[in-house]
Amino acid sequence: LILLGWMAAATPAGATTVAVLPLTRGAASEEYDGLGQALAGMLISDLSATPGLVMVERDRLDALLSEIALSDQGFLDPATAQQLGRGLGAEVILTGSYSVVADRFLLDARLVRVESGEILDAADAQGSVTDFVAVEKLLVEELLDELDVTLSLGDRRRLMLQAPTEDFAAFASWGEGLARRQQGDLDAARAAFERALARDPRFAEARAALAELQGLIEAARAEQRLVADAWLDSRFRAVLDATVDERLRPAGFVHDADSLAAFALRQSVLHDAGLHCRRAAELEAFLDHVGWDVSVPDASPTVGHRLHALRAAYELDGRDCFAARQRAGLTDRPADLGLLSSTTELVLHQRSRSLGREGAGLVDSLLRCLPEPRWEPEIERLAARAAAAGQSRRVDGPIGLTLGDQLDLVWAWLHARRVGADDALTARTRALLEAERAPMAQDMLMARLDAIAREADLTAAYEAGRLGQDPAELEAVMRALADGDPDVLALDDPTCAWAATTMSGTARGWVTGLSQDRAQPPGEPRLQALRRRFQSAGMVYGPLRDLGCIADTPGRFSSWDELTAAMERVTLLAEAEERELCVQLQATLERTLEQPPATIASLDRVPELKASLSWGVLTTWYAMVTQRCVALPRR
Repeated sequence: LILLGWMAAATPAGATTVAVLPLTRGAASEEYDGLGQALAGMLISDLSATPGLVMVERDRLDALLSEIALSDQGFLDPATAQQLGRGLGAEVILTGSYSVVADRFLLDARLVRVESGEILDAADAQGSVTDFVAVEKLLVEELLDELDVTLSLGDRRRLMLQAPTEDFAAFASWGEGLARRQQGDLDAARAAFERALARDPRFAEARAALAELQGLIEAARAEQRLVADAWLDSRFRAVLDATVDERLRPAGFVHDADSLAAFALRQSVLHDAGLHCRRAAELEAFLDHVGWDVSVPDASPTVGHRLHALRAAYELDGRDCFAARQRAGLTDRPADLGLLSSTTELVLHQRSRSLGREGAGLVDSLLRCLPEPRWEPEIERLAARAAAAGQSRRVDGPIGLTLGDQLDLVWAWLHARRVGADDALTARTRALLEAERAPMAQDMLMARLDAIAREADLTAAYEAGRLGQDPAELEAVMRALADGDPDVLALDDPTCAWAATTMSGTARGWVTGLSQDRAQPPGEPRLQALRRRFQSAGMVYGPLRDLGCIADTPGRFSSWDELTAAMERVTLLAEAEERELCVQLQATLERTLEQPPATIASLDRVPELKASLSWGVLTTWYAMVTQRCVALPRR
């Protein structure tokens, strides 16, 4: 009984249903464990385009394979073949193995008849690792010969040309990602897919797998957060129901050990639950009750014992609570009694030690509650309230700076990071410097003013990196570039089409990174990550805009001559002339502009060359802009 006759009898319509199993590892190191799934996917892709063959869907196959144990060698016994065939409706099963020995790549495959489990025919192919695609194509040709399938010249040419990637390392990483995903290790799978794309940015299958996986990871994490939130929420509600809102205390109320412990626990829960506006209002009400004179010792054993008993009663100290907090992204629980050690600690908490260090005092609750433009006015309001209560000149702790000084420094730091250096910041700094202080306090003041100056410099760098653009505009363009959106990008222009194709992978990575940055818990790390993200977008946005690739936005340069003429007039800022990086970037720009006449003459005939050179010139120039070697261009 020959194979062709059997297939014809089994499939009156002339089509044969084939199931391709993951190939098993033969002589190959463990780093190539995932190649079996990747190679099976490649074989399915090639065979599915062949007339006369119908491939079993991979999802159906995976679901059934998870219930059936196959031998390590990849051979099927008759009973297993029949079980697979009945479950999949397949007539032929393709199984085999792969080996990687030094720089040699070997494949073998067997066609198994489902009805009996009999091996009908076998095929093998080998070659160098770098030619792994050609090796797979040779195997496919042998299999098609065994199946008595003849390809037309067009079908054969398409078969020979189609490949997910020509890079073996990228292919192996993709396979590892598929294996890790099947094992449930989503983070490892994502890392593997990212390595594949880093090797080959045009690897469409790896990009699609990464996008699908990102959705799975986000859904899994959302589910984790829901579970954690439900667990914590029941306890949070119990604490808030059982304790008193400080704003509802009667006038003249005096705290004792029990009420202070309940207050401390309540503030911790409000912080963890993200009720920052409510918490700020309650903290300020507490300050009013104590006349802005917080003096409960941090180590008060009576209050500490009461607090410990309360936390235990609500199961907020156990290991389960810690795990739930971690899943919910709560890693910065405030020191319950630390806030009660002094007025400065309750108002500033960690910021009484370092301006950029987040904490859980009144200031941090306000910053998490309010939008950025309201930050500085709120700090000024608190400073005025402290002064009215006679507490602005109070010195708490060893650093020697008054509460008023520290609030002024917080205002200056926030202003430096939000606006940068301006007349208001200069005036506030001058007033701080002119006040009389003890030498130690003066040293601390200078250290903090240095930090504020650095923050203002970082803000200037952020402004330069964004090219002065609103983050929303940058995000819209980067998303359009990632999606190839013709409504936002002028894709009809050859230069812009080249840019969109070349930079699409970068844009997709940027959009994915932005989602990850935004998923971080609110706070300093998240804000800095978002700043870096938008700062990096300027290097892509600037060239796109200048080349006229953003719809409804006129470009700055319509020809190579216009571009070179503008770049030849670029000069370094005076303060940048001694910086080595700026000098190197200027030299790079000059070399890029110095193209031979033959190259210049061919620019109009070769749009890709013109686009590539133009992009190179503009990215070098914008590197000079973002490094503040040259002035920020204004439109």
